[in-house]
Amino acid sequence: MSWLDDEDVEETKPLAAASPEMVAVEMFKKHVKKPGDTKITKKEAIKMFMEEFHMTEKEAEQVFECFDRNMNRMLDLWEFEQFYLAAGNNIDMILDKFHNLDRDHSGKLDVKEVRDGLTGMTTRTGRRLTQPEISNFSRMCQNQSDHKVDLGRFVNLMYQLKLKKD
Repeated sequence: MSWLDDEDVEETKPLAAASPEMVAVEMFKKHVKKPGDTKITKKEAIKMFMEEFHMTEKEAEQVFECFDRNMNRMLDLWEFEQFYLAAGNNIDMILDKFHNLDRDHSGKLDVKEVRDGLTGMTTRTGRRLTQPEISNFSRMCQNQSDHKVDLGRFVNLMYQLKLKKD
């Protein structure tokens, strides 16, 4: 008999909302091969992004490429936490915004699509972005080779806007 038997347990109220870090850890743990693992393969990560966040395979791969910070073709817990802190519960809104801006359905935003999207966005306090801010954010998030913004970079852009102080 344990020191805490079933009849001794009172019904407990759920804890206050878990921190984003704890939610990320629990979600990640569901996708590791064995308890204690702190990395998953690219294939496992893409599957996780598709299942947990309803991304297409192409979108999941773009996010993986962006958040595999050490480029070892694995997603470790810290890298996943960075994604979750950037997107977390807002991923549906971010995906919707990305899809709405991607008018040519290429899976990447060109400079005009990014600028058009940023023109309508506001900071945390509701202030509209200025033209210099739009230019700066647009330049920051573009891929250097094709000057386009994929979903992974867009997630980072949304996070930067969320953190922006007026």
